[in-house]
Amino acid sequence: MKNLILSQTAFDDIISECCQYPLHETGGILIGAANGGDMIVPFVIGSGPNAGRSPVRFKPDVEWQQERLDEYF
Repeated sequence: MKNLILSQTAFDDIISECCQYPLHETGGILIGAANGGDMIVPFVIGSGPNAGRSPVRFKPDVEWQQERLDEYF
């Protein structure tokens, strides 16, 4: 992969998630596609309302994330 290209929306969502939980592990799902050597990411699915976060662990809200994935596809 040469470049990771985030839409402004995806970038803003990532920054928002990190700022909301600055001292805890957190994460989400990048939704995109490869284009040549680049990965283009227009959407991000956050960790979810029932995600588990701590300074050293993270557990996503998988059911919530799956519902969002189903909506996208």
